[in-house]
Amino acid sequence: MSDDERPRKDRTGELVEPDEHDCDDGWLDRDADPMRPCLICKPHLAPSRLRAQLHGPYDI
Repeated sequence: MSDDERPRKDRTGELVEPDEHDCDDGWLDRDADPMRPCLICKPHLAPSRLRAQLHGPYDI
């Protein structure tokens, strides 16, 4: 069984449907500077979550 045929799991261990999104082990573009994370597999790397961790949530 090749890597493309093997069922993939997200960071919580749940199976990910192959047509749901296309990423490379949690990264959309490893060659970019900075690397672009897949926000489905790595939601903790979303810019809004990182900003909230550094500066606190915005009060609007």
